[in-house]
Parts: sequence; structure tokens; C-alpha cells
Amino acid sequence: RILAAELIRFQKNNAGKTREFELVTLRFGKDLAITSLPGEPFTEIGMAIKQASPFGKTSVVAHAMGIAGYIPMRECFGRGGYELQPRPMGGCAPNTAEMLIEKSLESLK
Repeated sequence: RILAAELIRFQKNNAGKTREFELVTLRFGKDLAITSLPGEPFTEIGMAIKQASPFGKTSVVAHAMGIAGYIPMRECFGRGGYELQPRPMGGCAPNTAEMLIEKSLESLK
């Protein structure tokens, strides 16, 4: 009951709030790039960035530039699970993964 009460209070106090994170990308010539993401993004996010990157090698660094908790793909939200539970250090909107992929790829151009 205590955990349930905490989760309800957290959701109530944080409804509609947004957070901003800085993304940093380092480019080394045309062959290597390193891009950072906040929190713990699901593997698919890093894979999408690497696959669409114009660089020969792209490394995606997690737990950088801020605490964001788990960052799941949109399709995970309908399934539930541990990573989707709201917590004081994290919780994100369903479109967060798409935004991170889009902004990371913009920085790799």
C-alpha cells in the first residue's frame, strides 16, 4: 500500500510536467561519432541511431547528461512492466524514444 500511495502521489504531483535534457554529440572526421543520451534508453533506441547514422561507427552512451530513468520504445507502453512504472527519478512520455532518436540523428548530420 505504501508503494501504491507513493506512485499515485508522484503521478498526481508530476502530471503534465516536462523535463529537458541536453544531448551531446562528438564527431571525429567522417568515420566515428559518439552521441549521448540521458537515462537508460532501451537497446532499440541506440540501435536505431546507429543504423541511421551517416558515420562508419557510431557509439551511443547512456546515463549521460541527466537522470531520466528508463526510456522505453512507444510500443512498450501498452505492455506495462517494471521499466514503465513512474518513479521520482524517471518516467517519460510514450514519444520520448522517438524524440531522442530524431534529435540524435539531427546532431549526426
